[in-house]
Amino acid sequence: MKPLWVGSVNGLYHELYEPNCGVYSDNKKIINKQLDVNSIFWSILLDEKRIDSLITKLQQELKTIKSVSPQFISVASNPSLFKSKIRQAAIYICDAAISPKDFFVMIETLSILCEIYSVFEFRPFRLTLQDGFQLNDFSSEEISRNSATANTNPYYHFSKKEIFPIIKEYNPNILFLCGKINYFTLTLARLVKLSSPNTHICITRHSSEYYSLNKIDLYLTKNKHLFSIIDSIILEYFESTERQIIQTLRQKNDISTVPNLIFKNEKLEIKKNVCSVGNNCDDFNIRFRKSKGKYNLSIPPKKIANIHLEPLTKCYWNKCNFCGINEKYSHTDNSTTLLDSRLNRLTEYTKEIDYLWFTDEAIHPQKLLVIARNFIEHETNIRWQARCRIEKSLLENNLPYLLAKSGLTELRLGLESASYAVLKAMGKFEEDFSLELLYKIVKEYSKYDVSIHLPMIIGFPGERHFDRQKTYEFLSKLKSEFPTLTFNINRLIMDVSSSLFSAWHNFPITGVSLPCLPENYIGNFVNWNSELKESDLILDKERNYYMRNSLYSWMPLNSVTEPVILYRLSETIRHTLVWKSRNKDIEVSDFELHNEFILAEDLVVSQTDADKYLVYNFGSHHYIEGNHYLLEVLNVWETPHTVLSGIKTLINMNPNVFISGELNPLVKQLHGFGFLVAAN
Repeated sequence: MKPLWVGSVNGLYHELYEPNCGVYSDNKKIINKQLDVNSIFWSILLDEKRIDSLITKLQQELKTIKSVSPQFISVASNPSLFKSKIRQAAIYICDAAISPKDFFVMIETLSILCEIYSVFEFRPFRLTLQDGFQLNDFSSEEISRNSATANTNPYYHFSKKEIFPIIKEYNPNILFLCGKINYFTLTLARLVKLSSPNTHICITRHSSEYYSLNKIDLYLTKNKHLFSIIDSIILEYFESTERQIIQTLRQKNDISTVPNLIFKNEKLEIKKNVCSVGNNCDDFNIRFRKSKGKYNLSIPPKKIANIHLEPLTKCYWNKCNFCGINEKYSHTDNSTTLLDSRLNRLTEYTKEIDYLWFTDEAIHPQKLLVIARNFIEHETNIRWQARCRIEKSLLENNLPYLLAKSGLTELRLGLESASYAVLKAMGKFEEDFSLELLYKIVKEYSKYDVSIHLPMIIGFPGERHFDRQKTYEFLSKLKSEFPTLTFNINRLIMDVSSSLFSAWHNFPITGVSLPCLPENYIGNFVNWNSELKESDLILDKERNYYMRNSLYSWMPLNSVTEPVILYRLSETIRHTLVWKSRNKDIEVSDFELHNEFILAEDLVVSQTDADKYLVYNFGSHHYIEGNHYLLEVLNVWETPHTVLSGIKTLINMNPNVFISGELNPLVKQLHGFGFLVAAN
């Protein structure tokens, strides 16, 4: 048999989950029976000649657009600077040693490129850095209907011209399509089937934290559109299942003998085989990341690994009615393997890494204690993070001290809301839960420089504006007292496998529905309505506003990148773990009246009207607008000046225009925006 594994196409470096600088490598090769199509996709978009052509379109059409963004104007004014920033960003975004501000600058640079592509090449489709093309991919029938032409499928040309020829030449008889089913997946599957009908096409490795085809197995067994293109779906990912498929087809046996599978039999019937955990009980999944290309990264991706220590252990609480995470697993029993034996084996794996990210759903405090003692005993010199529930036992057995000593840097605790009414409706905690308990936990762990991160949810059925205000006020109080605390705010999206969906009549919900016919459904999220439901637009605006003010006050107000997306990408790339490891490095402003500053190198000046100028900083993505007097202010700092000497020079130049009381805050703003930098 000749199997081939083909990845999915989505955001850059798979939403930054697999940073490897691979977009500037030779990607069009099958290595170890794997084809990295996502890197091929983004390498094409980041090709310098392709970008040159794109910017030419931007420059030609700029005057025909009624409302032009400062970003577009500045790119058109200095394409060479923008292109240099793109190449730098695509590489050094993978370096975990960069600061949060530098990470944002690189994210924003690449997001601006995606916006230009969206407007001048891919319209009406929108390309984003985090997701690739944003498409409705919940219906196999709709994808099947739309995937055959470029007008309705932005992945059509890429699939047909760039990827299909590689696969056709390789000529696999088993094609494993990895990742979530989307337009690219089914477009490629259709092309392969038309060319080679006997090639077995299997969907695998699709599960993520919130998405899994295993949640919708009952819908899939009726999905004739999907199984007219593919042959099987591995429900819960085990490498052994892939091996069994290969062995079964090699021996020309009936695939119905393979467990953990939905498949199409010889009679074209769609059947399901139950999961058999088998020999997977003792396994833990550790995923090391690679660093492609010879780039001088201070903390390359290979220094950070992801680990699922107990792959067969679900969330032990399993009462949050909005959550469907446990439903992505086929098995019913938690692993009984001794934790210590796994940790002892893990020690051998961690000698080449500096950071470890646990992806387990929720590690009980008793198990955290075992991990801490094991790491201390083995003198494991790594920094790590884990996810747990808010429990009283987090304060027992000297656990905060031991976890800190073992290298724990961040503890993620799902709070979701600071409204007791909302928490009760969610089924989130026991009756005796109190916010005072969380306060004590944050206070105690902060003593040992362990940062607490709080994932939050807004928009739960029945939630009112004042409930969200309670949440924001509580977070503000914690943040002001414990600066290392962080949080992210999610908008509720109803999961098809949650009890919130199945028992919606128990909540202030007027109705629920799938976004398409059940027999075509390949998504995980569903629609719901309520008389009290706030619009998604309002909730998104609200959460972005609060996260910007509380966590990223240095972000430009008009940035393409939203604070919610900035956090999402900084977490998936795992930079947050590194940042938390250096919490003591508090950024101190160098703005002093006697310090010398000079104009930043990355400024672009564009004349937008008779006496109106836009000055954009590609080093911070802040901009400022003004007349020729603004340019005179900036010109003073083309050579090193202190704040005082610069202001004095301006007043001497034109005392009728420049006033000390107005110049001081302006210069401070220019410094804050990164227009003025330290001269030494």
